Amino acid sequence: MARQATGQIIPPEGKGKSWAIRFRAYGQRRYVTLGRPEEGWHRERAEAELRHVLADVERGLWRPQEPPRRIEGPAEQPTFHEFASEWLEARKPELRPRTLKDYEWALSYHLLPRFKDHRLEEITVREVDGYKAGKVKEGLLGAAQINKTLKLLAQIIDTAIEYELVSGANPARGRRRRVKAQKPLRSWVEPEQLMALLAAADEYHRPILATLAGAGLRVGEALALEWRDVNLATGTLTVRDAKTEAGAYRAVDLPGGLVDALGEWKARNPNSALGDPVFVSRSGRRQTVTNVDHRLKRAIEKANAWLGELGSSR
Repeated sequence: MARQATGQIIPPEGKGKSWAIRFRAYGQRRYVTLGRPEEGWHRERAEAELRHVLADVERGLWRPQEPPRRIEGPAEQPTFHEFASEWLEARKPELRPRTLKDYEWALSYHLLPRFKDHRLEEITVREVDGYKAGKVKEGLLGAAQINKTLKLLAQIIDTAIEYELVSGANPARGRRRRVKAQKPLRSWVEPEQLMALLAAADEYHRPILATLAGAGLRVGEALALEWRDVNLATGTLTVRDAKTEAGAYRAVDLPGGLVDALGEWKARNPNSALGDPVFVSRSGRRQTVTNVDHRLKRAIEKANAWLGELGSSR
């Protein structure tokens, strides 16, 4: 014969404690919490609940209470701003100062303004192509600089894929996501000819010749430059009012040697405010095309003489 169900009342012991009942059911000791006094529980109510529970046990109707199941939905996907910030912070210790500066530049001035509020899964091929097309239309960055930002975007999304935050192919990867560099419209002098030409020029015209050769500018374009147009941090300059199919301005990527040369020239130039001309004469005035043409011809003559002497001595 089955053992009759019995039980007892457990009063609260201390402030904030609850009334409870203890009883045997289906061969096991059971303990059920009822509630605190401030929730309306008292001895009479607890005794009544115990009687009801024991009656259900006798009839085989009572079942242990199961804790409510917590239904977890998918974790909210981070925004590009959130994930990119974590990504960069985790990699700072292993990055060189120049690389870190490049990453911060690409994120702060280009990628975040476009993608900061995007969830990672919202950065699609269409979105990446839209970003690329927008940068080309702005004309403030050259192909190499735009591709540098796209490469960083691809690196960040690669990590998100590894973390299983997004699935599928990386929308920023592939040759089609890159800007094609334009073929140069001018031919270049040979390295030894350029070095001789620069050596033959004076200190006020050497930076101009270096810019003409290194950036492929026309003389008028170079002399129209102001310091607001030269970004030594990103290695670019903006050519305004250029007579090209690209429109009123275009961006030019500068080789490292030219960036250093312009940096040295700026340090020696007393007039280097944003609105000041980049190339000035000894009097501090903007250089003229006539003066540069005259100096260039003299430098070419001197360089040719040096190169001729060098060739005859071999």
